[in-house]
Amino acid sequence: MRILLAPVGTRGDVQPMLALALGLRAKGHVVTFCAPPNFKSWLAPLGFAFWSSGLDFQAFVNEIGTRVHRALPALRQQIHVQFEAMAPLAADADMIVGASVHCAGLSLGQKLGIPYAYALFSPSLLPSGGHPSPTCPWQRLPRWLNRATWAANRWLWNRLFRRALNGERAGLGLGPVRDTWGHILSAPLLLAVEPALARPPADSSFHGVQTGSWFLPEPEPLGPEIESFLAAGPPPVFVGFGSMTDRRPDSTTSLILKAARAAGQRVILSRGAAGLGAAARDEAVHIVDQLPHAQLFPRVAAVVHHGGAGTTAAAARAGVPQVIVPHLLDQFFWGERIRLLGLGPAPIPRPRLGVRRLARALVACVGDVEIPTSARTFAVGMVQDGVARGIAAVEALASGA
Repeated sequence: MRILLAPVGTRGDVQPMLALALGLRAKGHVVTFCAPPNFKSWLAPLGFAFWSSGLDFQAFVNEIGTRVHRALPALRQQIHVQFEAMAPLAADADMIVGASVHCAGLSLGQKLGIPYAYALFSPSLLPSGGHPSPTCPWQRLPRWLNRATWAANRWLWNRLFRRALNGERAGLGLGPVRDTWGHILSAPLLLAVEPALARPPADSSFHGVQTGSWFLPEPEPLGPEIESFLAAGPPPVFVGFGSMTDRRPDSTTSLILKAARAAGQRVILSRGAAGLGAAARDEAVHIVDQLPHAQLFPRVAAVVHHGGAGTTAAAARAGVPQVIVPHLLDQFFWGERIRLLGLGPAPIPRPRLGVRRLARALVACVGDVEIPTSARTFAVGMVQDGVARGIAAVEALASGA
């Protein structure tokens, strides 16, 4: 079977799709990627056919930071790019799977009679009275106000994207859509989220399969330098904000290190897209680039991160406490989920990150037994075969089962 995978976004959107792709290929399926161009150097050497879908999303995030509103007009232009890039690829596919800000696959599938599924990495994308829309950071609103944020979300997506989407659909001979967000979610859904972490809201119109998270195999060892650092003292805390940028990385690095010293913790600090760690001069700190979370997280005392769905699930699977510092979108949802589940203290939104707040959060993670015990217990109940379930769901949809 020929499967076209079309993730749109940063590494957090592409990596789980790569995990699915590797599993599908191992089952004998032929997988092609249509993804942001900055991922070609990662995916093509692994043997996957790769076609660019237009915007380099990491560079885009670097430019706009947390100002999500600035992204929307540019994303509107990407609708045309997606249709143009995917049309010839879809014609040669037996199945299409889209993810993140992806609008073309469902329409192309309808035109060509090809099954299409939409992958979700957070149930916070499903309209519900239980949580606000992704652009709203406040997670403890009353249900009526949550619903109001979804009404605003629907209006915004229609205002920005409906005309462009319907123009492309008209070119395919397809009828117009009235609700852009509802159209995207009308496809069969693959919710690649750990059921223990979050399930689809009971009042949402979820129609699909919850598979569990799609983890990339990470068999590679950590390397001698990191092993030496780990062996030189008690388990450190890991701090990294993934694809999130920072306008003052030296100041943020100093803040993190001061908080860690105040909490009596050693630190493994990930440079990430923010470029953290350049100003670090401390034996209690080890600066790293990309490391396999599956190998590292079980050996640290706590994980401080931005709240990406993949990092949240990886830390939960490792059984370690988490401090989430949400920057944007679903990261606020995951911060609140970790608090509610007792796997970490209350999240610290990025604008409120300070030495005292972070130090108190670290002490809550490592200075008491309650959160570490909850984290270890929670890890036992997590799904271990999310990719296998995802493959089974894709195969069932492709066969019409």
